[in-house]
Parts: sequence; structure tokens; C-alpha cells
Amino acid sequence: MKRKVCITVLAIVFYCLQTTFCKTIAIASVSPNIMILIPICFGYFKGKNEGIFAGCVTGLLYDVFYTSLLGFSILAFTYVGYIAGLFQKEFDQKRMIIPMIITAVASFSYDFLIYVGGFLLYNKLNAFYYTGRIIIPGMMYTLAAMALLFRPMYYLSGVFEKKDRRKVTEYVSGN
Repeated sequence: MKRKVCITVLAIVFYCLQTTFCKTIAIASVSPNIMILIPICFGYFKGKNEGIFAGCVTGLLYDVFYTSLLGFSILAFTYVGYIAGLFQKEFDQKRMIIPMIITAVASFSYDFLIYVGGFLLYNKLNAFYYTGRIIIPGMMYTLAAMALLFRPMYYLSGVFEKKDRRKVTEYVSGN
């Protein structure tokens, strides 16, 4: 329960950073999508269930306050958290290659789906321009944010781990 509250508070903090700080550091109106990092990190560190929950919470916040289409980001972020949770067994604290690959694929896919839903359906067919000017720079910017936020996210994901483990051992030992 405490971890779910932590994920929710972290999603609210990241949403505030996404809408204020990330817009301030935008280069050529491209900013990193740090909201997608929460389901990736929690899915990768703690498994599919935590990734799905983190994806639902961050997607809901993103949809309600940031986009006009309710449900798209919830679905996309939930899938991202689930896929990141599939790689939990490969988790190694020192290696960041798997989360970086997941971040690159997820960021590219999410932005491309936004292009399809927001521009292609309205007969704006310049996909190469959008890919070169928006999707690829946004993906690189999100990868840079992941490189900076990987260690703090790892620390935050393990904040309640020692307390949970202590409660389980107290319950098993009968103290």
C-alpha cells in the first residue's frame, strides 16, 4: 500500500516537472517525456504488477491534464509498464542497457502513435519531417532524462523494501 502511495505521489511530482521544468528546458519545442519513465522503472525494478499500476496512474494523470483523448496514455503507459516488468529477472543495478532500450522503444512508439492519431488521421502526411524533428529528438531527450533519473528512481523504488521485508520476517517468526 505504501509503495502505491509512493508511485502516486511520484507521478504527481513528475507531472508537475513535465509541465513546468521540462517545458522550460525544451529545445526546438521538444521536451523529454519523463512521465513514461515511472512505469518503465517500477516495472523493471519491481515486476509486471507494479509496472501496470504505475502505468495506469501516470497515464491517467497524463490523459486528464495533458491530452484531450482520455484513455490513450493509460493504455500505452500500462503496456510499457507491463513490458518493462517482463525484464525484471534481468535486473542488475549496475547495468542500464535494458531500461535504456525499453525507454527508446517506448518513447519512439508512443510519439509515433501520437503522430498517427493526431496528425496522420487529419491528412498531415509528412511523416519523415515529424519523425526527424519531433520523434527522434524527443526520444534522445527522454533517454538523457532516463540516464539522469535511473539511480534516484532505483532508490525510490526500494524505499519501502527493507520495511516490508522486516514485517514479513516478524510475521513469520511470530514476534
